[in-house]
Amino acid sequence: MNDIHRTNVSLGHPGIQNLLDRLMTFDYDFGALYARLRLIWPSAAYIDRKDDIEVSYESRETVGNYQNEKRTRAITDDGTTIRSPYNIPPRRLWDLYAHRVVPFHIATVMEGEPWMGCTYFAVSHSWTDPMSTVDTPVNAYEWPVPIPPNVTLEALRTEFLNLGAQYVWLDVLCLRQSSATPGERLRADEWAIDVPTIGNVYSDGALRVIRYYNGLGKAFQRSGWDNSRHWLRRAWTLQEIKQDSDTAGLPVGLEDPTLEVSEDNGKTLAEHLRTIHEIEVLYDNASPVRLLIRLIEEMRRRFSVNPVDKVAGIGMLLRCPSLPVYREARTPEHAWRLCVRHLGLALQMGLLFCFTLPGEAECCWRPSWAQSMEGKYVALDELVFAPMSSEGTLRIMDDGAVMFLAPVIRDCQLNVATTLGRYQRGVATFLHKARTFTVNVVIRSLLSLDEGTYVLVGESARKPGGFIVCKPVEGHHKTLEKITILTLEEDEEGPAFQREDRQSVILI
Repeated sequence: MNDIHRTNVSLGHPGIQNLLDRLMTFDYDFGALYARLRLIWPSAAYIDRKDDIEVSYESRETVGNYQNEKRTRAITDDGTTIRSPYNIPPRRLWDLYAHRVVPFHIATVMEGEPWMGCTYFAVSHSWTDPMSTVDTPVNAYEWPVPIPPNVTLEALRTEFLNLGAQYVWLDVLCLRQSSATPGERLRADEWAIDVPTIGNVYSDGALRVIRYYNGLGKAFQRSGWDNSRHWLRRAWTLQEIKQDSDTAGLPVGLEDPTLEVSEDNGKTLAEHLRTIHEIEVLYDNASPVRLLIRLIEEMRRRFSVNPVDKVAGIGMLLRCPSLPVYREARTPEHAWRLCVRHLGLALQMGLLFCFTLPGEAECCWRPSWAQSMEGKYVALDELVFAPMSSEGTLRIMDDGAVMFLAPVIRDCQLNVATTLGRYQRGVATFLHKARTFTVNVVIRSLLSLDEGTYVLVGESARKPGGFIVCKPVEGHHKTLEKITILTLEEDEEGPAFQREDRQSVILI
């Protein structure tokens, strides 16, 4: 330690002997011990009081206990929900100087809130096919570390050190991986909270994000960009986007990879990244519904080993106020149903009012995950109405239906006259109590409608606005089935929703 730090601290120094004895009870090798001491050892050269050294170390342990308690408290008592998911720091970091994986609190430079006390780089990469595994003291042999063939942790460490990093978050080292070791029983518990909150590592915590487009530690290549294993096509990398990310693995002389042209399709990397940049802009400027639709469109063209991972990635990207815990055995539809429950009110209203086709799974009021992945929902250029806060209230019930308090008009007779014009528009004509009104609609909305009697449920009593065309469920006066959505423009004569017409209805 003295050789490394160029200090002259003796074992007779107050507190050093006790601290070393304490750490040696954990059977650390020198690398692990150095990782835990290197931020406080230099202070021993000018601190001559025993308590100050031990307090410096114990303050880090206090931060670690605080972080562990925060993770424990983040999970609800029934084990299904992550509360305040954006305040959860990563569990581990790779200390490049010590070449060991350490708990996050060990890297805390300042006392107090951990996000203010540690700067680290995060690595974004796609797993190659195949991946080899190595047993290494870097992670104390807790699990075999998956890396691409012919890539070593030592080479990665050198590259990151040359980039100026001290600490790095790398999933294969810092996120517990599948193994046959005794630690495998811990993986499901850790993944329950670590996987849904991976986005924190990149968006909120990392000082810089390092991208490997062709695989971890692999050289940048101009081929394979359409391959399902490329960074551009993986579902998880969508959570790892951060403006001004750096590209690793560049050959000497290549300064701007965005100008490189794909050998597969002739497009530049900048063109391939355009959708990523559009999403980054949407985060700042778009309505939540537009962001949701754009994310679904992008996720649809990406790949994941486990289909449920696509759903898990959506919640964090939408900044849901809470998140469901991650269970890899869930079906995508089950995971989507849970995700919808955690969306903010504006997004739940958006699912209800901005998707013209009824859901095909257990719920009609919102699209199913299968519909989302097949593109069976309203396109962005058809999204002419996005509900705001709504005068009504919405609550998702245990069976997945929604209870909605809103203006309701019953017994509306519909006669549909379609016109296939230049803009694929049609006209819906309603009759209610001897009053006729018409609404211009896109043809897609009319395809779901036959002449007959419907119930209209409004987003609010204001105009312009949108309303749901519903059918009553036989035998259930308050239960309705969503058929489609129609929207009013400023110059259209629409249904006369009144504030006094507000009713509580259930939409399945």
